[in-house]
Amino acid sequence: MIVETKHQARAISTFLAILLSAFTVVATGLKAHANSNPPGKKDVWAEVDRLAGEQKLQAALDKVIEMTKSGALQGDSELSAEAIIRAAQLKIGLHGYETAVRELKAAAWPKESTARILLGLYYAHALMSYQQIYSWEIRSREKTVSTKEVDLKAWTTEQLGSAIGAAFDDVMKEGGATLEGPAPAFVGKFLDKNSHPSGVRPTLRDAVVYMTVEHLRNTQFWTAEQSAEIYRIEIDKQFEGSASSATARISAGDERFHPLRRLASWLNDHREFHTRAGRIEAIMETRYVLFESLYSAMTESDDRLELRKRLAKYQESNSNLPWWSRGQALLADFVRQDVVAGGLIQARAIAKAGQERHPSSYGGTLCAAIVNEIERPEYRMNVMATDGGDKPSIMVQYKNLSKLFFRAYAVDIDSILKSKKNGGDLLLSDDILRPIRDGRAKQVSDWNVALSPTPDFALHRKLVIPKLPKSGGYIILASSKADFSGDDNVVLSTRFLYSNLVLAVGPRGDQPEKATK
Repeated sequence: MIVETKHQARAISTFLAILLSAFTVVATGLKAHANSNPPGKKDVWAEVDRLAGEQKLQAALDKVIEMTKSGALQGDSELSAEAIIRAAQLKIGLHGYETAVRELKAAAWPKESTARILLGLYYAHALMSYQQIYSWEIRSREKTVSTKEVDLKAWTTEQLGSAIGAAFDDVMKEGGATLEGPAPAFVGKFLDKNSHPSGVRPTLRDAVVYMTVEHLRNTQFWTAEQSAEIYRIEIDKQFEGSASSATARISAGDERFHPLRRLASWLNDHREFHTRAGRIEAIMETRYVLFESLYSAMTESDDRLELRKRLAKYQESNSNLPWWSRGQALLADFVRQDVVAGGLIQARAIAKAGQERHPSSYGGTLCAAIVNEIERPEYRMNVMATDGGDKPSIMVQYKNLSKLFFRAYAVDIDSILKSKKNGGDLLLSDDILRPIRDGRAKQVSDWNVALSPTPDFALHRKLVIPKLPKSGGYIILASSKADFSGDDNVVLSTRFLYSNLVLAVGPRGDQPEKATK
């Protein structure tokens, strides 16, 4: 039996994080609620907010409907759009998504482009949120033909994905010139502020495109056939421009084309949009997102090698621009993902170049984090549960460390077994470990082991013989620092039984195995 102790990082991904990642460096997208109205415009929603805050959702909805029917919002497309969104939010809380989203789509949307852009994005938001929350139930549905324009109760994941794509298509068709500038103040009430450096994602069109890209790269909306046919995607064609009809922007909701093809066509079309305006760093961003999207989806080694070569070639230009370091961080991350000899050395060099070229930029910060992670000392410990003396019972995997320190604490096996406690590992119970952590227990043995250099920054192995005084049960601690302090250090603990007896469990003919020395 092997007992392994190691640290694990847990990543939590939610729908909101996915949606919000489209418009800012860290997170952006549609907010659950609007900010306060711009200065000079009276807060017409004060009573609605008060009722909703008191959990009087029906009363709040009635107030929104009353304001809409009374004509209080007539002539103001912004307030009319906000009323539709607020009503949908309240209906979701009262009746569920199906009714709310159907009525959101059926509502009389204002004709003004800014309001329609916002409503289109919110409609896509609602569909994405519905799929995320009810994905388990949705996955059990069979595709049917419905006469209803919006039939969430019957739609499959693929139909939802197509509807979301169609919503983004509509926003692009109706946005017109409004999309080509910064987000208007009204839309900004519902969008988190763009935190990209100036000139990287400067327009409302960027928000729409990158939200669409995040949707298309979300494999939850892919069919089994689409997931299986990634190998058929030709990398060269995904980097072609959109000047010809063969490579023009494909409808995001057109299921005849693979999601990666649709995604690439949107980014290539967006690249040409920024090319016409001369925005170099915005052009670079379209390429970086395309590289990132393809690399995450295409797992064949030949495809990934081709993408790394293409990105390395692309990075030969524009090193004078701060956003170039963002590409260096991306390339370094690609290289270190590839398990080949010397990969971490190369990744560190790439990231180091990006860090030194533009140290205070967003990309430079990412590069610095990659360098630090590659250079960071690390070790893991695997220990035999039971083994004899003078045996290499501990296997250490390590990097960027010159020495490891060990301490052993004796535990009374007989007393533990007589305690009649149930559940968990009795040797690693809090009653055993607390005196060790508090410093009240005295170690019976300590030793250290010199480790060979790791110039490749990869994990290396070292077998260690425990230095124990006699047979019995022990708690063994390992540390990268001699004083076992917790500052900038990782202390691992495990149990070990030092014994000349080994119990082999399993049948041998009709006779059970016997304990042997």
